[in-house]
Amino acid sequence: SSGVQIVPANQDRLDLQLTKLGAENVFLGCNSGVTTSSGFLFGGTCGSRVSVGTPVGTTGAVWGITVGASVSISYLEVTQ
Repeated sequence: SSGVQIVPANQDRLDLQLTKLGAENVFLGCNSGVTTSSGFLFGGTCGSRVSVGTPVGTTGAVWGITVGASVSISYLEVTQ
């Protein structure tokens, strides 16, 4: 299975906050090739948040994958 795009690329992005709407672990990456081994672990309970800003290159798309269950993720994007 391949990753799913959570947020599209946006060159005007200044900050990005992701909120997980489920308890399942999500692994984040920069393309559809993200895996549970290579992705950044977005763990925690329902309502957990992660915030990333442009110093770490968040202008690109953000992709995610889970171990098997589906989970909804909402995002708040601050742009120029």
